[in-house]
Amino acid sequence: MTEALILGWVACYGYPILFIILLLGIIGFPIPDEVVLFYAGTLIAKGVFSLLPTFLLSVVAVLFGSLINYFLAAFGKQKLFAAFPKWRFLIGKSERSLEFVRKYGFWGIPVSYFIPGVRIGVSYGAGVLKLNRSQYLIGALCGSVAWVGVYLLTGYGIS
Repeated sequence: MTEALILGWVACYGYPILFIILLLGIIGFPIPDEVVLFYAGTLIAKGVFSLLPTFLLSVVAVLFGSLINYFLAAFGKQKLFAAFPKWRFLIGKSERSLEFVRKYGFWGIPVSYFIPGVRIGVSYGAGVLKLNRSQYLIGALCGSVAWVGVYLLTGYGIS
């Protein structure tokens, strides 16, 4: 799937496809989330999208995807990896990401949103370790808000 095709869908189908694309990207599908958010920011500047709905929808999509990863890893990791053996690569990402969270503590969760690959791995890793759900949720919310805000506003500002 090319970036041009994805961006065309966002421009054509609007908010629902933006939500779906961001959700799938956070879950682990090879989608350029940063590019999609940047482009959504340019659509805000052009008046195609509105700032508040785009921001809220994007934060909810990213947070929901992160929580799906967390709960899949926390409650179904063995079944998940048995059913989808190709997803075993996530174990390695999770271990590297867990080292990141261990090193930087709570702040490793929101900071991880700005590091491609680590963003996904931290969600799975936190679930595997069954990190405190409330703490993970707060960290994921902070990371989602900051990450979405930076890319939307950058796209908006450059347009």
